[in-house]
Amino acid sequence: MKRNIFFAILFIVVAIASCGKDGVDGKDGIDGKDGNANVVSYILSDSIKLLWQNNAIHLLYDSTFTIPDSIRNDGIVLVYLQYGVTYPGNWYFSPGLGPLGLWQTRYSIGDNELTIHMLNPDGSAWSGGTPEAVTKIKVVLVPASKVYLLAKIKKEAGLGLTDHEIINY
Repeated sequence: MKRNIFFAILFIVVAIASCGKDGVDGKDGIDGKDGNANVVSYILSDSIKLLWQNNAIHLLYDSTFTIPDSIRNDGIVLVYLQYGVTYPGNWYFSPGLGPLGLWQTRYSIGDNELTIHMLNPDGSAWSGGTPEAVTKIKVVLVPASKVYLLAKIKKEAGLGLTDHEIINY
């Protein structure tokens, strides 16, 4: 019993002694490296540019839309589409199935254009007639903060691992 009282009193004394006013804040430290604050999102809605031609939409780079080589080679490009008839307002990810799974889209990134391809759900060439009109395309560009050259990492580490084994560590 005396032992419990002793620990209770000790706890109260420590709790009271630890309470006090905060001291003066120190100087701010140096800012760290920026993260991926440079993400860019384009929303394209020019109906002339969004026309299907031979089951593809060709978005040529111009003064308002371009995918820099640094992002094309080392970053991430995300593409979303909105269709005008089936579930208007919903965004559909490409590559992926369109509304109701009736078709799929894939995209390719070239030196001068982003091309979106319309395909059957099984990946074969589109055979369903005129594709549904696209009302908007959203393209999100995410630059890489750091790029690792896997061959260099493997050589420096003396590892005989494949690229797949390094990526899936």
